[in-house]
Amino acid sequence: MNKRYFLILIFLTLIIFILLPLAPFIRDWLSTLLKEKNYRILWICLSVLFFLPVLYFSIKKPLRLLLILFLFVLFLIKGAPEEKFHLYIYFFIGYFSKKTFKNYGIIYVTGIALIDEIIQYFLPQRYFDFKDIALNAGGGIAGFLF
Repeated sequence: MNKRYFLILIFLTLIIFILLPLAPFIRDWLSTLLKEKNYRILWICLSVLFFLPVLYFSIKKPLRLLLILFLFVLFLIKGAPEEKFHLYIYFFIGYFSKKTFKNYGIIYVTGIALIDEIIQYFLPQRYFDFKDIALNAGGGIAGFLF
């Protein structure tokens, strides 16, 4: 097991769990600060910054390219802009879980997606949603396969 990848994986996982109760407040603060139109523009810019390098590394590998296009379609379908952050972070959790745990990384990333939603069930300003589990796990699996 590579310690550097393991530490990155733990860091990304902690980001998810630390931001769980804070996300609604951060969303409201950013939305108020930037106004709704600029808030959406911010997420579009962040999305482009995410997809361009990933797309660049996928061009010569058709399966990777298909995977990234699938992830992009998920991105377009998903509702609130801040929830798209999950696609990004779960993509990287999937990628680093493969580097850390090899084939068992898929269990790690889907387990984190499930635990994430279970915790949201108990938070007053969040809610449990099977669609979110599937989308989070989908982003993680895309990263794992990348």
